[in-house]
Amino acid sequence: MSDMSRNLASRNLVVNGTVTAQALVGPLTGDTTGTHYGDVVADNVTLDGVKLIAPPPNTSAELLAALAPLTSVAAWRLDRVGVASGTVASIGNLTATLTIAGTPTVGHPQARADGGTARGMYFDASTTDSLSADVLDPAANSFIAGIRAALVADPGGTDHLLFGRNKATGGVIPGWSIYVGDNGDLKYWVSDGTHIFSGTFAATTLAIGSPPIEIVAQLDRSGADPVLRLRWSRDGATISSTSVTMAALGSISTTAQEFGFGAVPAAAPSFNGGVWVQWAWFASGTQAEGSSLAQTCSQGLGWEQ
Repeated sequence: MSDMSRNLASRNLVVNGTVTAQALVGPLTGDTTGTHYGDVVADNVTLDGVKLIAPPPNTSAELLAALAPLTSVAAWRLDRVGVASGTVASIGNLTATLTIAGTPTVGHPQARADGGTARGMYFDASTTDSLSADVLDPAANSFIAGIRAALVADPGGTDHLLFGRNKATGGVIPGWSIYVGDNGDLKYWVSDGTHIFSGTFAATTLAIGSPPIEIVAQLDRSGADPVLRLRWSRDGATISSTSVTMAALGSISTTAQEFGFGAVPAAAPSFNGGVWVQWAWFASGTQAEGSSLAQTCSQGLGWEQ
């Protein structure tokens, strides 16, 4: 090729051999060999052998595209909350504004597994820091939700809420909660006030100071008995998944419940603070049903392949 500046943008170039270049400018698709290579699956990109973590959606359109087939979703970007903000509005097409209680740390840096740093909201006090409101009550409907979170410290207590909608009353916590113990055990709690289902679904997986993890929780009521499905991953790679059948589970709502993060509900917390959240999302109703939906959503977000 005599003209080295020739534009090949409209042509396919096939080389049976090795191509050496001082620089490659522009996106790479497919899989290549050499210093720079990439894939374009769900916004996961590999550069110089390091996987770049899928970013949170910037717009409602991006959120809904990533979470298809869900059509009504709320999400909260806690990595871009203003210092003076007292509330956090949802993106997506489902309105759910949450209110800050206490003095959580906004913009808190959390080390990622790839050596970089992510920003989010850190709920650093035991029983005063939260972001919550009496919204998103699933009652006796199916729901699905996801979060990217970490455990930063143990300011008090033994269990620290990642996210959920709950209220402690009479020694029971009606609602649903995904939380983490001091030792890094990931746990679930789902209760209608009479039927209580709780347990550890991932032992010592989110220890204090470990990189953020992604969790998808789905309560699917489409069958004879409700089924809680859980998936968890880190840096675009699946760690594991499980499911729990919850026979006879009724409505999981009660008065004065709150959905959110940290020491929720704000007036009388069921769990303690200590967690960090970059972003989270929620959807409910018949759209949240289906045995493969949790995996579909996780893959759509680039949380796993």
